[in-house]
Amino acid sequence: MNSKSMNYREIIAKAHAAGMAAGNAARVEPLGHIVVSGGSSEPRHFYESHGVCGFAWVEVHPNRGAFAKALKGYGFRPGYPKGLSNWVSEFGQEYDRKMAYARAYAKVLNEEVDGYNIYANGRLD
Repeated sequence: MNSKSMNYREIIAKAHAAGMAAGNAARVEPLGHIVVSGGSSEPRHFYESHGVCGFAWVEVHPNRGAFAKALKGYGFRPGYPKGLSNWVSEFGQEYDRKMAYARAYAKVLNEEVDGYNIYANGRLD
């Protein structure tokens, strides 16, 4: 499990910068007009200018080795069932932006580090 570049701080900074650029550039479709009705009350109308809500994270497998140990110092925690994961805290609840961030982040890590399976994951709220 070797790294092409042993400076993990630079790799993480590069991954974060790529993630932020991708998240900021993500095209988010607004939810638009939403009608909420509940029982006997009158329906309420909303316009949601943001996209769908959700979560995204980056997963790294396996959870051993020098790189995995370094990631723990950058917010990665044990994931389920194995490996490490780091949830995207940027971009509020904007699922599309969070996923763009996670994909770009994982891409950089995959390019810079050998011996790990690194990918983005997410779910809608």
